[in-house]
Amino acid sequence: MEQTATFVRQLLNYIPRAIPDYTDHGVQHSNNLTKIFHNFIQNLEKHFKGVELTEEEKWVICLAIWLHDIGCLLTSEENKEKHNKYSVEILERPEFHILADWLGDDILKCVEFIALSHSSNYKLRNLPTDPIHSNIRLMLVCAIFRLIDECDITSARTKKVLYELLKAYNLLDAESIKFWKAHRTISSLVFEREKIVVYSVDLNAADLLVKHLESDLQEINRGLAAEKFPTFKVKKVLMKVS
Repeated sequence: MEQTATFVRQLLNYIPRAIPDYTDHGVQHSNNLTKIFHNFIQNLEKHFKGVELTEEEKWVICLAIWLHDIGCLLTSEENKEKHNKYSVEILERPEFHILADWLGDDILKCVEFIALSHSSNYKLRNLPTDPIHSNIRLMLVCAIFRLIDECDITSARTKKVLYELLKAYNLLDAESIKFWKAHRTISSLVFEREKIVVYSVDLNAADLLVKHLESDLQEINRGLAAEKFPTFKVKKVLMKVS
């Protein structure tokens, strides 16, 4: 895992050059997803006995955590909805053939489909039904990854000092400020049984992100239910500012 992360980390650091108004899609985002996935697994093990992922399924999700957004290197505000396709395009380039040598063609192909399907504009029903790897349920890993990616909406995505500096020097447009502010209001997000609990100091501001999560949950839950996995819903909790 560390070998792949080290290989791709050198690229992730350049993503803000392509999309400077965006919240983090690089190393911090990948670190956040690692923590979210760990919380997701803990919740499964504690509250849903008999429902589990294979080691190979956990492996491809961990790989996708580092590889799914590299398409942002090629994107812009005008074509941001294509960054998932660009991720696959990059993974299939000669420069990345070393990953196939490390991981195996079947594992890398599963990672490519996770990258392709993590965007909300992709319908999970379009995934291939024929198995790519005998121990990987493609629909399941794609649905779970999309879920944890959608859950990276807390203030961990936007450092306060960076936000204040960019705003002070007018380096964020008005639309972007709304998203950065929404992230800043969400202190934490945790899985508790079948609920995704979002703690925020300003639920109105947070709704910009929470409603997108709730909307995509419809698609995600269909994918989870198809594999007889628990489905989830959002619970919002208002935190008092001391």
